[in-house]
Amino acid sequence: QQAEEAFLKGSSDGIKRVLEEIEAQGQNKVKSGLSEFNFTVGVLNCFLIVYIFAALPQHFWLLYIVEAFVFLPIKFIDLWYQKPLRGVLYLLDYCWCMNYIGVVSLLILAATSYIPQYLHKNLLFVSYGTSCGPLLGAAGALPFVALVFHNFSTMTDVFIHVFPPMLVYTLRWHKDEILQAWPNTFDLDYELNFFPTASDRASIFTDTVCLYFIWLIPYVIWMVKTGVHLPSSKRDAPAVYDTVFHSNMRKGLCELIGTVMWKRPVEESKRQCKTNDFEVRDLFVYLFFHFVGVMVSLLALAYPCFSSRQMHGIILTSMCIICTYRGALRYTYYSTRMYANIVRKQFLDGDNDDGSNKNKSNSAEVANETTPLMISV
Repeated sequence: QQAEEAFLKGSSDGIKRVLEEIEAQGQNKVKSGLSEFNFTVGVLNCFLIVYIFAALPQHFWLLYIVEAFVFLPIKFIDLWYQKPLRGVLYLLDYCWCMNYIGVVSLLILAATSYIPQYLHKNLLFVSYGTSCGPLLGAAGALPFVALVFHNFSTMTDVFIHVFPPMLVYTLRWHKDEILQAWPNTFDLDYELNFFPTASDRASIFTDTVCLYFIWLIPYVIWMVKTGVHLPSSKRDAPAVYDTVFHSNMRKGLCELIGTVMWKRPVEESKRQCKTNDFEVRDLFVYLFFHFVGVMVSLLALAYPCFSSRQMHGIILTSMCIICTYRGALRYTYYSTRMYANIVRKQFLDGDNDDGSNKNKSNSAEVANETTPLMISV
């Protein structure tokens, strides 16, 4: 009788813990934006984007500007309040800087009569190369670029990687419609060449590479002198800001680079991840492969997009399918495995739970809202 009562009491306590944990996760998802309103707005916005892109490509550039002025501030606010370290310095990374330049460039392209012709032409070249190369490649390579309709911050990640190559598609393959609709706004009658020729050094490839180094050189200087030490727990002042480099290193790159390149003990790499105290030589390895990725994307993606309208469409469609599938994985996790994991965690570890397991479980599920979302290029 006593054993039965103890069993029932233990089961009741376990069920109570599970219910509390499930309620906590529900609140966490609401805080992250999971609501009927946000989901509806996210889905309807995707319908709008597809409709304008397919039916009114000559006006797609206007939609890009409007969406940029909505999504980019939302992302800034989200990263500013990110905990435990503010992620606002992620916006100094390549993909983000290229989008800032892209918005400004588009506004300049629309003001044709106010800028020199050579600058107008070069802006068009770098927009094409950057959008259809590194940004489009990142959409397929980075796991955080996912169509999660309710989460505006995550949808911003989709926007900065997928929207620019869609815009360039309209500028490249719907040029006549754009010139007819906006005769005094755009000048798109330049002869596009992907590689430099004897008569014209300017090209999509060379201009994009030059722009990359214009970003890379100041970024490397800042990272070496300041950025690499900002999140370190060894600093005299408390760490406040995170960087994309540190975020990526904590997600396995530190151990990978340390083991493959330097034969560094795994324990030392784990210590560096715990303290955010990474070596400068790891930064240079990281940026070297960043450079390689940009060059590969230009040749493997931007050039086919430049050469063929069909290839441009196929690659764009493929990236959209990948992003949609990632979003589906997230929603599947929310509706099935997340709660199963809570139940399993509570009943398997409940006997040894002193209260700490509840916090660990809660933290793990919160992390799943963004993991592996912060890896970037």
